[in-house]
Amino acid sequence: MPEDEEGVARAAVEALDETFAVYRVERDAAGAVCGLFAELMNAPAARWMAATPGELIGRELAEFSPQARENGIWDLLAGACGRRGTLRERITVGSGPASMTLEVTAACFGTDRVVLTCRDVTERMRERRLLEEAYEQAASARATLQTALDSTSDAFAIYDVVRNEQERVGELRLVLINMAGAAPLGREPEELVGEELYDLFPAVRDGDLMPAVEQALNDQVTRCVRLHEHDGEGRWLASWDNTVAPVGHERVVITWRDVTADERRQRDLARAHDQAWHAATHDTLTGLANRALLQERLVEALWEADEEDPVAVVYVDLDKFKQVNDTLGHAAGDGLLKVVASRLSGVIRGQDLAARVGGDEFVLLLRHVRPEWDPAHFVERVRSVIEQPVMLAEAAVTPRASYGVVSCPPAPRDLDLLLQRADALMYQDKLAHA
Repeated sequence: MPEDEEGVARAAVEALDETFAVYRVERDAAGAVCGLFAELMNAPAARWMAATPGELIGRELAEFSPQARENGIWDLLAGACGRRGTLRERITVGSGPASMTLEVTAACFGTDRVVLTCRDVTERMRERRLLEEAYEQAASARATLQTALDSTSDAFAIYDVVRNEQERVGELRLVLINMAGAAPLGREPEELVGEELYDLFPAVRDGDLMPAVEQALNDQVTRCVRLHEHDGEGRWLASWDNTVAPVGHERVVITWRDVTADERRQRDLARAHDQAWHAATHDTLTGLANRALLQERLVEALWEADEEDPVAVVYVDLDKFKQVNDTLGHAAGDGLLKVVASRLSGVIRGQDLAARVGGDEFVLLLRHVRPEWDPAHFVERVRSVIEQPVMLAEAAVTPRASYGVVSCPPAPRDLDLLLQRADALMYQDKLAHA
């Protein structure tokens, strides 16, 4: 990432009210998460540990915050690794009057990074509990309760549950809504009583609100869910945090708050980190994986490889590439590299990897090849794809390449030695048809 963009991203992180941290994931030989090492942290996050970010970067979470194991934050981060979407939980820290309620969010990006944000929602949860208690204690004083609800900034509604023949939630009929909830609909709260949830808010039909309502009613516990609004083409527009609290089994309280700005900030930060990761692990010219990413993926593949599930490494080196640069110019040479990279990407499967490891050198990592796999047949197939003429600087050029193929097993489970053997076989191939 350019320095100015990195500075903007770090400034955005430091400007957050909530705590923010990025952890590097370490796995054991079986692939399970065994360590979470702080890689980026803003000042509010460090203050929780009575330290500065510099004192915590590089250290394992459970080392500088043993309570992370006890309160579930460590497990939440580990659970987010390698899965899509966001995990969000509310946890209680401390005990007695000094206890706090935190809204904790964990999201994985790339293959070995996970983001943690924490927000103190103690006061908000206290206010919501007071509102629920007020409803139970003053059901006969509807006007007083309505006034109290209208003074809150969060939207608030109470629904009666209408069940279908299978005793599942069929409809939610509005009993009470405050001004914050009614105002966007352009109607007065009392005009909305009796309306069905989906008629009032059609956008929530495709989200996870109704499953959260079912779960809250079945378990008699409060559930939280973030809903997103998208346009007709699937582009994200806005987000809301919803809290669903059961009142017995036939009534629910739903509060919601617009968190579009928070979601946009999280998405922008995740995008910035993804861009930085991509820049560090991919070749700028061709877009293929670079040597660093190849080595990382090859280490993973070698751990899994066995006689029934071998790994193959194919070293590819263009023949007479310098001649193209010398006769047609470097722009034509770059164009040839892009064409070859695209063609190599087209001959591998989604689980495989194509990497550029040098000027005109490429490596294909083939995972989970069949034991009866024929390297010679594969090379011929690659050769037939690569050696198609391409127009460069108004001249027709037929790319040619030399190949070296090594499989593990039988080759030793050694990354450097595997690449060296493939390189040596490629060189022999080059000499054979020089």
